[in-house]
Amino acid sequence: MPHTRYLIAVAALCCAITWALRALPCTALEPLIQYLSTHMPTGVLVILSLYTVRTLPLTEVRVLAPLAGLQPAEATTIVLRLTSSRQPPR
Repeated sequence: MPHTRYLIAVAALCCAITWALRALPCTALEPLIQYLSTHMPTGVLVILSLYTVRTLPLTEVRVLAPLAGLQPAEATTIVLRLTSSRQPPR
């Protein structure tokens, strides 16, 4: 049966190796981690926004109204004005 000192030494060595392997990437890649922590939130929001509007027909005013921050009533008014101005005079 192994001695107590041997088991403590093995456990301590395993703990040291595990701690070093987990800490090494964080310390070695700190500049990259700092860059990603400041720029990734913006990048993620841009990607999600583009993914959301990628299938919208951007030539129609009623689709662009919510993107411009207009309320539904304002968007309807704009659409009605645009459609009535396109009709030929009588």
